[in-house]
Amino acid sequence: MTDGEVLMLIHSNVIAAYQVETAVNDPERGVSIRRQLLGSAGGFASALEDVPYTGYDYNKVYRP
Repeated sequence: MTDGEVLMLIHSNVIAAYQVETAVNDPERGVSIRRQLLGSAGGFASALEDVPYTGYDYNKVYRP
């Protein structure tokens, strides 16, 4: 499933935004998709560009 397809499912209320990581089975990709969602909805996507999210051990903060 592409990021665009996941975003479409979120907009269609098939996937809840807080369940993205579980839906794609990849915490880092889930964060990336949520950033796309929030950035476009709030009109501040460029502000998120400098906020790091890669390289973290998501197992320490995420429990499926």
